[in-house]
Amino acid sequence: MKLKMKKFFAALGALAIVGMVAVGCQGKNTPDNKPTDDGSITVKQSGKEVTALTLNVGDKVEITTNAASAADGALVVVAKPSNFTVTSSDAKVVAASNTALEAKAAGEAKVTFAAGKAKVEVAVTVKKAEEVTFNPNNFLGKEIYVPSDKKFEMMKDWKAELLKAYGSINWEFTTYDDDKNSEQTYLFVPKDGVQSVLGRVTFVHKPTSGLKFISAEAGYKSGFWKEETQKALLDLFGFVDNQKLGAKLKDETPAAAGENKARGLDALMFMKKEKTKNGQEYEHVTLQISELQSQSATTLSKRMPYNMPYKL
Repeated sequence: MKLKMKKFFAALGALAIVGMVAVGCQGKNTPDNKPTDDGSITVKQSGKEVTALTLNVGDKVEITTNAASAADGALVVVAKPSNFTVTSSDAKVVAASNTALEAKAAGEAKVTFAAGKAKVEVAVTVKKAEEVTFNPNNFLGKEIYVPSDKKFEMMKDWKAELLKAYGSINWEFTTYDDDKNSEQTYLFVPKDGVQSVLGRVTFVHKPTSGLKFISAEAGYKSGFWKEETQKALLDLFGFVDNQKLGAKLKDETPAAAGENKARGLDALMFMKKEKTKNGQEYEHVTLQISELQSQSATTLSKRMPYNMPYKL
């Protein structure tokens, strides 16, 4: 999974990092959506034909032709000929492509699905998202936001609060190329010019296996990874309890760990040496945060990182 983002930089004290290869009215359709000699098209959601949608600003709705693999809420299109088109009457309200609809601003628009001379019109009403509040005290350090009153099991429902929180520190919501509809992850990165300790924070709300977790990453200059800076990072983000420094994971990856017992959180931190495109070596540090589990008390030599739903 590739990340659409510019190189990013982070700093801890005087240590600069190396740049890493581091958002109404009912429409009309053809009568009963019956096939004609000039083409046919149907648009369904959860098995029912769609003529109207109501979205909030920022919502994305996937468009697919494969009902079997359709995500929850996706629009499933069956068209003859198969090269259908999707257009919006007002792209400032609803941006439309053959793969997704994206609610951009409050208002109304008609989205037309067409195959040959057949077409289906879907009336889309976009509303302002409900006012969301966040608690600045829920930040770990200044860059990792963890709602204090919500379980990780419900992480997919954190999106609105995360958008508000990260907007307050001048970070932006983006996506990975292989997860453009955020079906597995919510990704936040600092905007250009923002000084940060981290380069990106990923909320893995649908892991390929195992627990839901948060991954915070940055690349640091070679020589960064030593016990004093491991402790400094863990302390910075509040993982001051039961710290383990200068250790190794089951696969010999250099690692450290700590707990934030007050928040019920565990942090596993590990380092892998990488190279930039120009061949310069740096230390890629990952901090994986989860709810405290019984494994947190085990030695690091028995632990492994949580699996990310993509390859770095």
